[in-house]
Amino acid sequence: MKRSYRVAAVAALFALGAGGAFAAPLHPLEERDLRSLVTLLSPAIAPDGKHVALIVRRADFQKNKYRNELVLVDARTGATRTLVHERDDAGHPTWSPSGDRLAFIATPPKEPDAKEEPSPQIYILRMDGGEPARITDAPKGVEGFAWRPDGRRLAYRARDAAPDEKRIKAHDDWFEITDNAWTSRAAPVPVHLWTIGADGKRVKRVTQGSWSLVDGPVYAPDGGSVYAVRTPQASTNHYRRRSVVRIDTSFGVIREITHGRGDSVDVSPAGDRILYGGENPHAFSQTELYVADLIGGDVRDRSARLDRNVQFGFFTANGAVVVGANDGTRDRLFTLAADGTPHALPLGDVDLAGGATAAHDGTLAFVGVTPSRPSELYVLRPNSAAPQRLTHYNDAVAAHALGRTRTIRWHAPGGFLADGVLTEPVDAARGKEYPLMVLIHGGPTATSREGFSSQAQLMAGRGWYVFQPNYRGSDNLGHRWAQATVPHITSAPAQDVLDGVDAVLKLGGIDKTRIGVSGWSEGGLLTSWLIGHDHRWRAAMSGAAVNDWTGYADMTDAKDFSPSFIGRSPWTGPRERALYDAESPLTYAADVKTPTLIMTDAGDQRVPTPLSYEFYHAVRATGTPVEMVVFPVNGHFPSDPLHREEVNHRWIDWFARHF
Repeated sequence: MKRSYRVAAVAALFALGAGGAFAAPLHPLEERDLRSLVTLLSPAIAPDGKHVALIVRRADFQKNKYRNELVLVDARTGATRTLVHERDDAGHPTWSPSGDRLAFIATPPKEPDAKEEPSPQIYILRMDGGEPARITDAPKGVEGFAWRPDGRRLAYRARDAAPDEKRIKAHDDWFEITDNAWTSRAAPVPVHLWTIGADGKRVKRVTQGSWSLVDGPVYAPDGGSVYAVRTPQASTNHYRRRSVVRIDTSFGVIREITHGRGDSVDVSPAGDRILYGGENPHAFSQTELYVADLIGGDVRDRSARLDRNVQFGFFTANGAVVVGANDGTRDRLFTLAADGTPHALPLGDVDLAGGATAAHDGTLAFVGVTPSRPSELYVLRPNSAAPQRLTHYNDAVAAHALGRTRTIRWHAPGGFLADGVLTEPVDAARGKEYPLMVLIHGGPTATSREGFSSQAQLMAGRGWYVFQPNYRGSDNLGHRWAQATVPHITSAPAQDVLDGVDAVLKLGGIDKTRIGVSGWSEGGLLTSWLIGHDHRWRAAMSGAAVNDWTGYADMTDAKDFSPSFIGRSPWTGPRERALYDAESPLTYAADVKTPTLIMTDAGDQRVPTPLSYEFYHAVRATGTPVEMVVFPVNGHFPSDPLHREEVNHRWIDWFARHF
């Protein structure tokens, strides 16, 4: 179904009053209002702290694509200036060490006589004026880069061409399967390290081999070597097999710094320590931050006392360590003292919505959200009591009447105190009962937070309560909570969801005959499970669900997931197969009585699409009302504006029809 929202979105923008604020709240948030939603990405504060480079992303619904702009924001006044607007996919802005230039990655325009589509390249923009200069010509594109400390050269990661490209072009293009995802169309090709002068000259290939780089590079203090994260094979499907390495950029000599551990890496300002992410020794699903000397010795777990799943971490100019992590129903910034003692920074009601970046004076810039406002750019200065909001990109969305959001808690097995987020219907009235939507997050290593959720607010605008539970396996309460779902990856968190729903019902105001359950990925898995084990649900939506753990283990690109969370391959013995079957919703499909909508992408490499087909046909055979919608795109969730909008529309419309 096609819907035209352009006129309404423009009208909403013209309703803005002086100073970018509405005189009074508008109507509750509707789908059409989200067409004006702006996404902010990759903030990078200049070394002197005076400006922040930022990617501003808007949806172009006519061409069904997202358009990026690279903007410069004054860190004091919030005044903005567009630096690059003709590169729709501009990203990864990175300041030169002296702050006189800004490098970024973007795809150049296609030449008229070119046979292949262009690939992303590095551009450099001088801050004293001029146009961005393209400096790389990597045939398969650039995936990450770093400035050398003297600002004269850059190191970057670039994917190799297929070694048998001539054979492939001749349509002799078979490839052997090992641990490939079911969506693979070619053998994996490695990513390697190159260096180049800041003027685009003196290009040098540094490494080669069948292994691959997946993160970095980050220059060592001497400028003669870099740190990076590599996998032992070109395939990155085994995400637990990663190591931090140090690579000499002159001779390509590689030294392994960590073995089987490494998600990211940073170097201290003093040049004597490195900081890298790695698994918690007692919980593989929680990332810790480790500090070591430059050759990987004297290793210390810097984030052990924080005991949260670290999203990112970096050194500031004074040697402090800044960390982002979910904590309860908040996404916070912490500093870690030398002994690892965590200190939560004063963000008020602002939650992180991505990474953070620091200037030499310790000023932090980050994208944040509040319960009533989508993403904006904030700065937090040293010794400040609260962050300063610099931008107003999402004033139009924030001006709508929104449902109140709060945290609720309940007791879970194992002595845990679980939590979740409850959003009230807009204009909820005392003494009246409303439908309840149970909206389950994916992951499981993720968290439902109090920060603005467009989907929850759309549902609240329909007059529904929205409950977003955090369950065992979520990454908000420490390593024991994160690991407590092993090996019962489905049944344990599903019980937490049911207990959470019972806690919500005790609060009152819920029509118990109108409760829906839904989610995507792990949320879809739990939805499929819950409708086969509990019949309180009025309707359900199961998106990209792992309905059969055996099929998932065989076909997914995340090859370490099932062995880590459940156990050895189900084909290794009857006990293993029994466990996989016991935790699979497909096993209980005959017990489903709830009208169910199933949605998925046609080429989902993470949760294989056939698993949705299996569940659909199994439920359909019972006579239970079930519909299935497949979006003709690749990926675990649609990446284009129109299909994303359609997912939201069908999701909400399904429950509107059944409530």
